[in-house]
Amino acid sequence: MGIFRPLKKSTKPAAVNADIEGAIEEFVGKAPPRHSSDNESEITAEIISDGIQRVAGEPLAEIGRMISELTHLRDHLHDEAKRVQEEIARVKSDIAGYTLMSEAAVQSIKTIDRAVGEFKGAAKPNS
Repeated sequence: MGIFRPLKKSTKPAAVNADIEGAIEEFVGKAPPRHSSDNESEITAEIISDGIQRVAGEPLAEIGRMISELTHLRDHLHDEAKRVQEEIARVKSDIAGYTLMSEAAVQSIKTIDRAVGEFKGAAKPNS
């Protein structure tokens, strides 16, 4: 009896069926084995590796995209920090200038006040 059994009763003579089964068995017997015992562990490792890559491939790609996006955001934050620091330095400089100008204005007002006081005192009649 051969490997394959017909689902329906064959209408061909038994000799023809036996010849076909014999040819199939001979062909299968000549085929090289699919896995040799020497490289069986390598093939198993490749199969496992391929499976892991298929399962983990998309999450790894997503992690790569997230790393890229976070790197871009970090660079942007560094640029913004530098810009803010420069703006703070500019404002401090402006404030220092306004402070000096304000102090000079106060000194001018005091000088004017003394001068006006002297003129008022000189304009009063001595009684």
